Amino acid sequence: MRFKSWTIDDSVSLSVLTPDACGVYVLVFTDGEEYVGQTRHLWSRFASHRRRWPGEICELQFSEVEPDRLDEAERDVIAMRERDGAKLRNVDLIGLPLRSPELDHYVDPVAVEDWLDGDMEASSIGERGALALQRRQTRRRYEELSKRPDYGCIRDLLARYLYLCIPYPHRTERKIWVVTSLPTTGRNSRWRRLAALSINNVEALVIGEEPGQDGKPTTCGFINLARFDKLPAAPSCHVWLEAGEYGKTGRVTRAWFDDLAALDALLADEVLLDAARRLAVGLLRKGGTMFARFHDFNLADDLFAAIETDEADAIALTRTAVNEGGPGLSP
Repeated sequence: MRFKSWTIDDSVSLSVLTPDACGVYVLVFTDGEEYVGQTRHLWSRFASHRRRWPGEICELQFSEVEPDRLDEAERDVIAMRERDGAKLRNVDLIGLPLRSPELDHYVDPVAVEDWLDGDMEASSIGERGALALQRRQTRRRYEELSKRPDYGCIRDLLARYLYLCIPYPHRTERKIWVVTSLPTTGRNSRWRRLAALSINNVEALVIGEEPGQDGKPTTCGFINLARFDKLPAAPSCHVWLEAGEYGKTGRVTRAWFDDLAALDALLADEVLLDAARRLAVGLLRKGGTMFARFHDFNLADDLFAAIETDEADAIALTRTAVNEGGPGLSP
């Protein structure tokens, strides 16, 4: 194929340089890259390229080709330019685009080129593998927890706390706050934790289990709140408040609940919820947690899914479940 070549100036119309024609063309850009295309009407096609890349086209090369050979000729020219080492802006019909806004947004193009040349640093998966292993290591306890008949209510109450008390929780997950399934902390013959949500290095919400008066396990626990100078009235006879203290945090107010319905009432109480939110933000401001390796992504996924499907209204669906005597709840 024989190409004619013209130096391009945006102030000059192509119609002054060459007749309209059918064929294959090559655009050369000011950065040295090229674009290969085909057209039955060179003037209109070139005008559209000039609008797309204003001021970037410095040369046009063109070879007339019969209409029934355009596809074959275009593929041949692209292959020839690739073989000669040209940097093509084409995406279709070439082995590997050398420019890609889609990929370059995520990966440094220089690093990709180094990788193609044998530098395997780009094969590093960062912390993604460690996070996958963490999901695997926490899965057994999560699955045990999720088999409980009251798991749905436990999940929704945790999700409700997460939604109402932690701003932008997806940005601070595992970095500042963590949630765990069946943690062993403080476990004894009469008490075990079922799930715990901690912020910084302090327990914010703990749901556990202890023997009830009839010998059957009862679900209970506590929420830590910002301290009160004078304790407010409890929202339920199944909730009681007391002063607490952590070595690095200082005094807090601890709200105990002896069933899940009481936890629901606690989270619906404006005064206590405000105190829970204020303590949570204070703990978030203290920064990272030392418990990141214990974070249960499996349980966290369920909490985020509950928030996503129900949003604010239906996190309050927990109240409906409680009022209707859902699984594991006191009537």
